[in-house]
Amino acid sequence: MVQYLLTTIAAVIGAALLVNEMQVNSVLLFFITSLLLFLFSSSAFYRACRLRYITTYSRVIRNNIRCALKELGIGEADQLIEWEGNPSGFSIRMEINLTWIMILCCILGGVTGIFALMLIYHLNGWPIYLTGSQLVFLIVIPLVLMVIIGILLRIVLKSQKSKSEQLITDPNWRDLPDYDM
Repeated sequence: MVQYLLTTIAAVIGAALLVNEMQVNSVLLFFITSLLLFLFSSSAFYRACRLRYITTYSRVIRNNIRCALKELGIGEADQLIEWEGNPSGFSIRMEINLTWIMILCCILGGVTGIFALMLIYHLNGWPIYLTGSQLVFLIVIPLVLMVIIGILLRIVLKSQKSKSEQLITDPNWRDLPDYDM
């Protein structure tokens, strides 16, 4: 995750210097910056959800190994099974944190939409002052974009969580299909 953050920061700084050197309008600079931040946050959200699934996968396998050791008569394995508890990587606290990241992604997507519309206004040479219809357009389009992004990210979260729950509850865990591991 840190590598993605550093790469995004470097991309934002590089794009800012490139646009500044080209003496392009600042709206383009803000659009590129918000777009890169939005892409980083969305990919970080997806990777965090995948990491929670992989955590569940490793905990279930570890639990199954301990159960096999218990069947062989090794008593310490039984204690470790009781101590670890639920193998799900999607705890309530983690879901709350992922929801906050999802909200941040939605806000960054809306801001990117606002800068995209402002860039379109600038490139078409439309007046800088905003009429009532343009102002509504600048508010409605980003809100719709935020809702669409929120729905898509919620689908990703629910999908990864349901795969984790299926992995925990399915007694034939060895027969589950490989989920892009």
